[in-house]
Amino acid sequence: MRTIKEIYNSVLVKHGIADREFYIVEPSDFNDSIKVGISPDGYPSILVAATKQSDSLEPITLSGIEAIFNLNCIINEEEDSQKGCFHVITFRQDEPALRQFFFDFFEEIFVLTGPLDSSALKEHLLNLADLFSYASKKSKKTMMGLWSELLIILAAKDIESWASKWSEEIRATFDFSFGHIGIDVKSFGSSHRKHYFKYEQLHNLSVEQTIILSMCCKEDDQGESVFDLFKEIKSEIHDKKLISKLEQKIFKLAGSNITESHRFNFNTAMQTLVVLQGESIPSIAKDSFPSTVSEISFLSDCSDVPMMPFSEDNQAQLLQGVLVFPDQ
Repeated sequence: MRTIKEIYNSVLVKHGIADREFYIVEPSDFNDSIKVGISPDGYPSILVAATKQSDSLEPITLSGIEAIFNLNCIINEEEDSQKGCFHVITFRQDEPALRQFFFDFFEEIFVLTGPLDSSALKEHLLNLADLFSYASKKSKKTMMGLWSELLIILAAKDIESWASKWSEEIRATFDFSFGHIGIDVKSFGSSHRKHYFKYEQLHNLSVEQTIILSMCCKEDDQGESVFDLFKEIKSEIHDKKLISKLEQKIFKLAGSNITESHRFNFNTAMQTLVVLQGESIPSIAKDSFPSTVSEISFLSDCSDVPMMPFSEDNQAQLLQGVLVFPDQ
């Protein structure tokens, strides 16, 4: 069965982009009432056959997505010309990553539910537009951090449990929390395992133990993107609310950088992924700064800190809120 992206590419190759007064489409493989192709002005479009009972709704244009409901239009005038009434969803951005997400978003909906009426389509469109609205610029460091946190979820034996424990707060002290254990994910791009820490991450009264998951993230044009990791994670999760939570955090964290080609080498990250005990990490002394001072940050070389693998056994202990390092 062809994906929406494959159908769109097929139409694009056969007909190209040109100004027309009609839509060029091909039927989807999962439902004849859903067609995929190119709008008259050259943008990717999905056409859903409208029923006579469809509600009348005003057009929507949000975050580069346009929806016109109950549109009487002509399709394929160059070949098998047809007229019909459709709900037309058009993606009006030139960002390949967001376009792929647009295709995947609606493909999942249509494969599971089939064609939707205008009200249901509007609800999904508003949800998608809400995700696309997070456009603040983020640093490369933020993107590396997001990528490494997603890799932890994907690398876990129990993906759903780790995804559910991923902090919903953007600036949370810990990325994951299991019982009395706070877990922070750190990544480095150089040849040395050095990480920046906030003092309260390693000395936090709200947890009994701090664990650091450390890995090397090397940029790689052929590597995995944030979208690639999320797509793999999503395929392992059945809870729609949890998927929605992940989508919201990913788009909020990535901002406009989500459309950039930040890719990292998956194998390098996995091969260097280790578990560190927070209390073993070199830190600054508590009495070295006034008690009224907060937000203390420092760079620590973790190369000689005792390490454990992110193994299934260690993951199981973390899920239970217990991790015991061997005596040094």
